[in-house]
Amino acid sequence: MNLKELEAKFELKELVDIFSTLSDTKSVHEQTLLFTENSLIEVYMDGKKTFDLHGRKEIEDAFTAFLAPFKHVYHQGGQQIITELTDTTAKGTSYCLVALVSEENGKKTVAKHGVTYFDEFVKIDGKWYFEKRISNFVWTTEEVQEINDNQL
Repeated sequence: MNLKELEAKFELKELVDIFSTLSDTKSVHEQTLLFTENSLIEVYMDGKKTFDLHGRKEIEDAFTAFLAPFKHVYHQGGQQIITELTDTTAKGTSYCLVALVSEENGKKTVAKHGVTYFDEFVKIDGKWYFEKRISNFVWTTEEVQEINDNQL
């Protein structure tokens, strides 16, 4: 592997990590700028396609509505494998543990999701973007806890 390939892999890993970090801070507009203007997101849960999002506007609207009810959002990124790489395109797979925390009626609900992302990237004017992202929610667990005064 040469220096150019290493640099591209580093930039792609950073793109994936920035996506997660912006999600955690609910910085949705900035997050959508990581996608091409006409990008596509496909979401699968338990192996079944649940919806598609086409283009930045649709992505931003959907992400904003989805994240709104959660008090905390947390992504812990794992391994990433780049399976194809050219000067301007790439494909890869990455893994993530996503925790979504909501609070209602004195109870805290923590939903944890094991997510595998299948990404297609494109490099435009020297910068990498998501062109297509398949989000596969492989497993989910949920726990509900009573909130006591020490947790506030």
